[in-house]
Amino acid sequence: FDMVLMYFEDQDLSPIEDMLRPYIDSHKLVLVRSYFHGITGYGWSPLLPMQENHCLWRAKGLARYVAHNDVDELVDLNEKFSSINEYMDEKL
Repeated sequence: FDMVLMYFEDQDLSPIEDMLRPYIDSHKLVLVRSYFHGITGYGWSPLLPMQENHCLWRAKGLARYVAHNDVDELVDLNEKFSSINEYMDEKL
């Protein structure tokens, strides 16, 4: 991956920022604050469409592939593929 956007609906991101600082500083990771008082934290997030649209807008003209994974999803590549790009090239 060239860059990962992570959307957090937590009010205080400082522990996460501290833990992920090397990736943030190398511009491989962007933390996007998505906390809205009274909306955040009630099961399914009504903010999800906004987060997806922001991700697509941010990648427009820059990304060949854009993936959206929630916390309960994962990418599991078998040994046939050395990278996610190689997998996407073959599958698409």
